[in-house]
Amino acid sequence: MSNTDMVKRFEDVSLQIVESIRSGDGLREEPFVECEQLLESLIRQLEHKDAIPKRLAYAIQVLRDNLIGGLSAYRGPDRERIVKASSYLDCAIEKLLIG
Repeated sequence: MSNTDMVKRFEDVSLQIVESIRSGDGLREEPFVECEQLLESLIRQLEHKDAIPKRLAYAIQVLRDNLIGGLSAYRGPDRERIVKASSYLDCAIEKLLIG
């Protein structure tokens, strides 16, 4: 899969995650696992690049902002899963920026 295709798929999966959080269904594992896999592949492919695609940077930031923004609606294990997902995205952002 090309970088462009992976970024598009990442956007689609991110939207699924955001919709799930906002609708009160919590962080569904299947889309987030796919999100992690896509990000790891993109990190490897973009490792030696001077920049990352703007669409990817925007999609990651929107996803992270929505995870954090949705925290107030959740308690207990659901909240902790969202916090862990947000922390994962912070690490992924760092890997993408530092390379």
